[in-house]
Amino acid sequence: MGPLRLDNTTAGKRERGTSIHISQNKCVLFALGIILWLSGCAPTLTSQVFSVVESHYVEQPDFSKLRLGALVGLSKHLPPGMFNIREANTELVLDYRAPGAALSSKKFSASVGRGDGLQEVEFAYRIAREIAPSVDEKQLQTAMLKSAVEHLDSRSEFLDAESYSAFVSGPPAGTGGIGVEFAIRSNYPTVVRSIEGGPAERAGILPDDQIVTIDGKSTANSSLAEALKLLRGPLRSEIKVSIRRKGWAEDKTFTLMRAVVPLRAVRNRFLGDGIGVVTLSQFTQRAGQDIEAALQRLEAEGMRDLILDLRGNSGGVLDQAVAVAGKFFDAGTLICRTSGRGPGQTQDLYTRDENVRKRLPLFVLAGC
Repeated sequence: MGPLRLDNTTAGKRERGTSIHISQNKCVLFALGIILWLSGCAPTLTSQVFSVVESHYVEQPDFSKLRLGALVGLSKHLPPGMFNIREANTELVLDYRAPGAALSSKKFSASVGRGDGLQEVEFAYRIAREIAPSVDEKQLQTAMLKSAVEHLDSRSEFLDAESYSAFVSGPPAGTGGIGVEFAIRSNYPTVVRSIEGGPAERAGILPDDQIVTIDGKSTANSSLAEALKLLRGPLRSEIKVSIRRKGWAEDKTFTLMRAVVPLRAVRNRFLGDGIGVVTLSQFTQRAGQDIEAALQRLEAEGMRDLILDLRGNSGGVLDQAVAVAGKFFDAGTLICRTSGRGPGQTQDLYTRDENVRKRLPLFVLAGC
C-alpha cells in the first residue's frame, strides 16, 4: 500500500521538513516516513535521500533507477533541447548545451552504485543550474528528487516541506473537501473510499473512480499533495470534479459543495441472532480504542459471534494494527516484525491488551 490521502480529515500533527515515504513492493509491512530538513544545497539533500533509501529499503535499492529518475526530473524542468537523457547501447548519455556553447555529451555506465550514482546526479544538477539559472532552485531540487524516488518505486513519493505539511495535517480552519480517501494509481488520483455522509458519497462517487480533472485542471501525473491542494477549499464552496469509471463511455463531471466530513474509521452494527459486525476502514491513531468501544457496545447487545470487516482498509498506523490484533490474541503475542538491512533496524511488536476475546468466534473479511 503506497501513500494515501484523506482530503478533508485531520491526519496528524503538522510538521516542517522534507519527507520520503518508502513503501517497498516486496515483503513490506509498513510505509516509512523520514523527515529530512531542506536546509542545505541540492547535492547535500540528494546525498541524504540516497543514504535514507540505502539504509531503509528491505532489499538493496537500484541506484541506477534513482540516478535515471533524477536526470529525467531535471530534464522536464529545463528548456527543450538543452538537457536530454537517452540510452545508447549499454550506456546512458546526457546531452546538454550551456548558453552560448556547443552541444556536449556525457556518458554514464548503465549500472551504477550509490557513490558513482550520487556523483553523476550532482554533476547533472550543476549543469542544469548553469543552463537555467533563472529556474527556481527549490523547484528544480524537488523535481529531481521526486522523479528519482518515483523511478525507484512507483508506490513511494518524495515530499518537500510544503507538501509534507499538507500531507499530515488536516484542512486549515474554514476549509473542507469532498470527503474521499484517495491514492495515486495509473497516474491519477483514484478513490479508495468515499466517506460516509460526505459530498462524494452522496453524489455516487465510488472506489476505483479516477479523478481526472478538478475545476477543469488535469490531475494527470499529480502528486498526492498536489491533488489534495486542488480538492481543498473554502467550506461550502463549489468544486467540479470529472470522474473516469471503468465501463463508462466518457468521463462525467460532478458539481459538489466542499464540507468537513468526520472520518469514522470504525463502525459497528448488530445483525441479530448474536452476530455483530465491526468495520475497520483505516488504522487511525485511535483504532485500538475505537475497536474496544465497538466490541463493548455489541457485547451489551448480546453478541456471540463477530465479523471483522477489513475490506478496503487503507492501512495506517502500525502500532494500532497491533493494538487491534491484541483484542483477539494473548498479551505478549508477536504480531509483526519490521526489519531493514542496517544494524538496529529490526523491531518486534507484541500485543499488550489485557481484555482479550480469544474465545469469541471471529470471521474476518479481507480484500481490496
